[in-house]
Amino acid sequence: MNLSIILGNDKAIELTITDADDNIVDLTDGLLEFHVTDWRATEKILKTSADAAEIEITDAVAGEATLKFVPADTATLTAGMYVFYLDFTTAQNKIYTIYQGDFQIQDKGVSLYIRNRIRNYNGDKEDLNVLIRAQECTDVELNDYIAKAIDSFNGFGYLTEYTISDYPNMGNLIDGVILQILQGRGILSARNMLTYQDSGGITVQDFDTYGRYINLFNTFVNKYVMQVTDIKRSLNVDGAYGSIESPMSELY
Repeated sequence: MNLSIILGNDKAIELTITDADDNIVDLTDGLLEFHVTDWRATEKILKTSADAAEIEITDAVAGEATLKFVPADTATLTAGMYVFYLDFTTAQNKIYTIYQGDFQIQDKGVSLYIRNRIRNYNGDKEDLNVLIRAQECTDVELNDYIAKAIDSFNGFGYLTEYTISDYPNMGNLIDGVILQILQGRGILSARNMLTYQDSGGITVQDFDTYGRYINLFNTFVNKYVMQVTDIKRSLNVDGAYGSIESPMSELY
């Protein structure tokens, strides 16, 4: 199960709690706890059925509950990918983790703008992808590639903490996302590529994009690394020195 919410929005998610065998879990006298954490396991959101304004058990015997979000839940968080897990504590104080998955917090427009720029740049549109007749990357996948590109930039050279909202250079971010796409889809192609030949000697290769994607990656990566080096160097100089007046100016 994967969940998403737009930053600062209200949202209600209807849940039917089942166990590993898909049997309904009786929630009578039990407690549900919904946790959202970052990749360091730092808790960002906690909701409990002890408060019906957070999780309302609507039909205990049928295992039905409503998970409720208000703007304050995400107002101080940054857009990006998190993880969630839902724990159920029985009346006998036994704890079971019922669900785990991705929890994506989407911003109110920046990601959409960047996704559109990327699709315009690489032509990832259904009407242009004449072979697959679909977008190669879904919006959810693109959001993840954007997050990976930002993480890559922040870890290059000296550590920084830029987010999608204050990334210092849009062109570099788009190039970084393209590299992430080439890597991710290239890996998928390599894993699924199959070469076969029919009786007439015609050779067909399914998912045969790996080699071309690797070549494109090698072309892009040098340009990208040079960009990041220049940007990080410039940011470092600006941050270290800023505007420093000469001490001689006090004499005049």
